[in-house]
Amino acid sequence: MNIIGDVKDKIAFVVDDMIDTAGTLMEATDALLGAGAKEVHACCSHPVLSGPRGRAYFKITYKIFSDNEYHSVK
Repeated sequence: MNIIGDVKDKIAFVVDDMIDTAGTLMEATDALLGAGAKEVHACCSHPVLSGPRGRAYFKITYKIFSDNEYHSVK
């Protein structure tokens, strides 16, 4: 993934229309943090979140997701 611009010591904001397996979000988060971003925030209008999402999900400081998809507590 290519990062355009300087993100060193800045807060990066990732906007995606849908997150299913979170593969793209994981790649973007790792790339931004690797380029020196201080934090990564994410916004998504349709969070399916069916994949492992693991490492990137917990590296994201602030998350904004709509509630158009039901997710059980467990």
